[in-house]
Amino acid sequence: MILARLKKAIAEQNWFAVALEFLIVVLGVVIGFQVSLWGQEQADRKKGDAYLVQLVTDLNETEELLLDHIAVTRTSERSAGMLVKQFDSSVLAPYDSIYTWLGNAVVVNGPLPILSTAEALISTGDLGLIKDAEIRSAISAYLQRIRVSTEYQKRGVTIVLERMGAFMEVIDVRLGVSRMELDFRTDLESALQPDLKDAVVPDDPEGIGVRVPDNLERVFSDRKSYAVLTELAVRQADLSAIHSGMLSETRELLELIESKS
Repeated sequence: MILARLKKAIAEQNWFAVALEFLIVVLGVVIGFQVSLWGQEQADRKKGDAYLVQLVTDLNETEELLLDHIAVTRTSERSAGMLVKQFDSSVLAPYDSIYTWLGNAVVVNGPLPILSTAEALISTGDLGLIKDAEIRSAISAYLQRIRVSTEYQKRGVTIVLERMGAFMEVIDVRLGVSRMELDFRTDLESALQPDLKDAVVPDDPEGIGVRVPDNLERVFSDRKSYAVLTELAVRQADLSAIHSGMLSETRELLELIESKS
């Protein structure tokens, strides 16, 4: 209809009508473009907000995961340290304590933070949908630092496993265990020496708990044992620091996002 009116106005040389019709067409195009742009901006804003909601969920789950693993790693670190202290002690700690520390010291874990949302933002180019520049920068930095920490963690776990194997060559872990300690023995065997599954559990009518091989005193006076256990303690401490660093980074990003909400 507009084209028909425009054609008629030109034929009649009604230039005012021509200009008016042309202006109507231009305004219609501009308004349509603006409406489309506004709709796209609203859709992008909703998508960006959805990303942030999911990212907060990931960060909260990562925080819980790291807290659980940090508790385990710190126990391993402290236990390895207690074993190292036995080399400077004139009297060994109770045998059940030593084997409890041994069981804890060789536990190693490598928690993996949940990075799916942060990685999706970067890989798809949707990071730009996050309107706050500080949050955008923080997400990129967080992802980079966590990846580095995860790589360090992987190396640390490998070294701890190697030290565990070296220590098992030094100490006789074919310990006697009371029937009340069966769960402990099962956990220790599965973690260290699966071939001990057929080990005989001696009678323990007095319920005194863990018994110790005769050479335990020699173990804690042996330089090789000291070197291996010391490195194990250091590596467990390194892992504990890595996990704590991951937790700090996670909480920092989480607090920033929540402060901007």
